[in-house]
Parts: sequence; structure tokens; C-alpha cells
Amino acid sequence: MNLKLSNKYKLYNLKVLVLFSVLYVCLLFSTYFFYKDFGFSLWVEEIYNSKLNYSNSIDKNKLVLLGGSNVLFSIDAETLEKELNMPVLNLGTSAGLRIQYLLDRATKDFIKPGDTVLLSLEYRLYNDIKSNGAILDKYLLSYDREYLSKQTFLKKAQSTFSVRPDEFIKSLKYKRSINEKNNTIYNVKNLNKNGDQQGNNGQNTERFSKEDNVLNELSKKLNYKENFTIHIIKFIQWCQSNNVKVLYVHPAIPYHQEYKEPKNLLRLRELEYFYKQQDVFVLDIKNVFLEKKFFYDTTYHLNNQGRKIRTNDISNKLKFYLNLKNKSI
Repeated sequence: MNLKLSNKYKLYNLKVLVLFSVLYVCLLFSTYFFYKDFGFSLWVEEIYNSKLNYSNSIDKNKLVLLGGSNVLFSIDAETLEKELNMPVLNLGTSAGLRIQYLLDRATKDFIKPGDTVLLSLEYRLYNDIKSNGAILDKYLLSYDREYLSKQTFLKKAQSTFSVRPDEFIKSLKYKRSINEKNNTIYNVKNLNKNGDQQGNNGQNTERFSKEDNVLNELSKKLNYKENFTIHIIKFIQWCQSNNVKVLYVHPAIPYHQEYKEPKNLLRLRELEYFYKQQDVFVLDIKNVFLEKKFFYDTTYHLNNQGRKIRTNDISNKLKFYLNLKNKSI
């Protein structure tokens, strides 16, 4: 009798396990095919679309400012356009999209033969990270299925697993446009036609750590076999084969007392040397380290006051470069 009960109990547990396994597999498939993020991913999609509209309206060679949100917040493309007398597109989005996607998307949709690219990447993008990360995973699932379809099976699985069951269920009920109901600064309505972030006034200290040594993100010596260098070199080679000139400038970061140490300055010199080895012109600007009062809500986001300083610095160096380029023609 006890043996029969034991067998029934085991059979019951097995059925429950099979049922939950089937339901979980169904949830994963549903997530892969039907999930849509109406939060941060929607904001990224909307700012990409806004920038694409301006890019498509340009019928001559342009300057493309390329990077994560450090470019979005910290360089004024509208001002550069007036001072350089050429179209300037701010293609800054989010470093969470990772280096490969940022560069692939730029070459696919935005950069045309004859353009000039000013590259400014957050230092953490130089770490050899092989996974997509939650921000990119959710964005690809939601808005770039074409790019996702070209990923390996493992990457697709990782993207699917990045979405929690409660997030998937919420996405089925919560459909809105970030344009309509989002009152934060992260709203496509806060972009001008050139793609610059607007409204970053003052300093939002809630999200800003004043003690960060940002150069610690450059934790390892550059290795030409690591993923990030492969992606950058591939991007530069694509640009060179399409008559696109690539320039580089360091992102602006808050001054930290540790930056006086030779090892930190050496990290920057090594990065510059890497780009120069790829025949990339490095803008030698003086305001790489700025006072904390010039930052908005993160160590990569300048406020309006800081952006004016950085943009003026970059403008002067770009004028020098363009003048040098014209003399060589």
C-alpha cells in the first residue's frame, strides 16, 4: 500500500514538473516573439528614429558624432553645425547598447561615403564583454529583430532570459508612447533636430557619484585580440574603404585626484596610441577633466554649462583639422 502511494506521489510530482516545464518553455517562446519594452528601449528607439530623420534629410557630407550618452549629453551638434558650416549629427545614444551594436548601427543607417566621424566612447566599452547585457538584449527583442536574427543561438537565448516573467506580463498590458507620458529628461521631445539632448540644466546629484575614478574602467592594457578592439578596427576599416574619415576624442569626465598618477595618464596615452595606429586623427583637447559642477546626473553627462565648454574646445580643434585637411587636397 505504501509503495503504491509512493509511486502515485512520484507520478504526481513528475506531472507537475512536466507541466511547469512546458509552461516555462511557452513563456520563453512568447517572450522571444512578443515581448516589447515600453520604457528605456522605447526611448532608445525613438531617439534613433529622430536622428535618422535628420540624417536622411542631409544631402551632402556631414560630421557624425558617435558614442554612447556621453555624446548625447556632452557635445552640441547644433552649435558645431553653425561654426563649421557643415551638417552635424549627434548620434549619441546609450553605452548600454555595447560597442559592436553602436558601430554596426552607425554604418548600417547613418554614415555615408564622404562623411567624417568623431568617435567618443565611454571607457567601460573598452572592456572585453562578450555578452550583450540587459539593455541591448531588451532593445533587440523589442525593436531590432533583424539584428537579433543574425545573433548566435546562445545570444538569442541570453536575450530571452534577460526578461523576467513579470516584465513580459507587464509589457502585454503596458503599451504607451514615451513621448506622451514620460516627464523625465529621457524623452525624445528633449532632442533638437541635430539629435542633441536638451534640458540638462544644473546638477542632478541623486544619480551622480562624485567620487568615481572613471579611468578605472580602463582596467586592462589594450589587447588587439580582444572583442572591443576587433570591433573598432573593423569599423575603422569599413570607414576607410568608404571614404569616411574617423577622428577620436576622449569623453569628458569629472576630475579626480588619482588622475595625477602616471598610471592613469598612461591609460589615456595608450588609448590614443591605439587609435593613431589605425590612422585615426586624435583631437588633443584640454578639457578632458572638468570640475564636478559641470556634470548633470552621471559621470559622463555634462550639463549645459559643461557642454558649452567642451563643444567650444572641440570646435576649435575641428576647425584646425578641417583647415589642415583642405590644405592637403
